Amino acid sequence: MTTWTTLLEQVPGVDTSRVEAWLSTPREHAHAPWYLQAITAVGAWIAAAFFMSFLFRLELIDWNSSASFFVWGVILTGAAIGVARRSGSVFLGQLALTASGVGQTLLLVGVGKVADNWGAVALTEVGLAAALYFAYPDALHRFLTCGVAWGLVVGWFVEQKHGEWLSVLVGVQAVTLAGLTARSLRPALLPLVYAFAAALPATVLVMQLWPEGSLWPPQAILGGWLLWLCRWAGAGGERRDWQALAYGAVVALAVFSTPGILTAVGLLILGFGRQDAFLTTLAVAFLAVFIVLFYYHMEVDLATKSWILMASGILMLGARAMLPRWSVS
Repeated sequence: MTTWTTLLEQVPGVDTSRVEAWLSTPREHAHAPWYLQAITAVGAWIAAAFFMSFLFRLELIDWNSSASFFVWGVILTGAAIGVARRSGSVFLGQLALTASGVGQTLLLVGVGKVADNWGAVALTEVGLAAALYFAYPDALHRFLTCGVAWGLVVGWFVEQKHGEWLSVLVGVQAVTLAGLTARSLRPALLPLVYAFAAALPATVLVMQLWPEGSLWPPQAILGGWLLWLCRWAGAGGERRDWQALAYGAVVALAVFSTPGILTAVGLLILGFGRQDAFLTTLAVAFLAVFIVLFYYHMEVDLATKSWILMASGILMLGARAMLPRWSVS
């Protein structure tokens, strides 16, 4: 009987061993394109909203009883973990993702009703994200839980007017993203790193729209991070003149621009260097947002803005010249 391996052996240049290795890849490492995962995430949240309304409509959850929120939250989250770990079906995977979203939401609402404190809700989600990261073996679920946890923590700090802690979060995110420059990064950690990549510009955007302190600490942190990325991009390169020019442009951006522009430029260098469509798209989108904010909120003259934009362009050209001709797998 003819098999697919027999057919592939007739095709010149095809390595059947690589095809077999790809087919045997575990489901958590076989990622769909990021835009399909984004659509899946939106669909999961919509399904979760309808499912919660269904539970309330049948009066299975009593709004005045915190215990019902905890009971249903634990049941749905536990069921989602069991289904996700034992099923390779796409449908059951989406069902488990929806059930987990509903279960975590119910647990957070229950904590909020008991504690009546945003900080307790945020810390609960951080604990859930840490516990479920390896218990629920799905990249999209890991990305969403980490992103939601980070969003709740940022909201908590904004509510409490702790601008200095937002600067600490920016530093943690920048250090975590530096891990993307390592070739040997474990695939299981990629969802966490990507969640931080999405959270970093969002955190900086919050700091610029609702300033609760000086922007110089995050600006200095991001300036150092951008210098590190330029050094990484130029590793193994021979264009020392472009490297020096890029370093000078980074210093100019750190002095005259905003943390948002530094963040977007850094993500753009990182995305281009890794040939990562998600990071590149994220960087381009936030760069446009931060440039608009810069023009409309910075009290500087047009000449200063022009110099900053020119420094950004030189930095991009320098990074492009320094990037080695290999991609990070």
